[in-house]
Amino acid sequence: MQSTTNLSTYLSLSIWVPIIFGLIVLAVGRDSRAGMVRVLSLVGSLVSLLPTIPLITQFNTEAHGMQFVEKAHGSSVSTSSTRWALTACRCGSSR
Repeated sequence: MQSTTNLSTYLSLSIWVPIIFGLIVLAVGRDSRAGMVRVLSLVGSLVSLLPTIPLITQFNTEAHGMQFVEKAHGSSVSTSSTRWALTACRCGSSR
């Protein structure tokens, strides 16, 4: 299992950057601003691609199981402890 701290944050970025740009496009998108929305969409998709590049280049295709694990413990919202994990894995049969 490969778990590197500096690469694991790219998992969150690869999820949240497109969501944030999508919300921005949704907020400013109007028919009268079609050109600006197209440019903003292109910039958002290119920026969203950037966090996935290190994940793709560092992904080990020979390893089975979880890679690039990002974990968080605790919650600032409630007093109960919460856990979540975000992982990238290669699943399937061996070749």
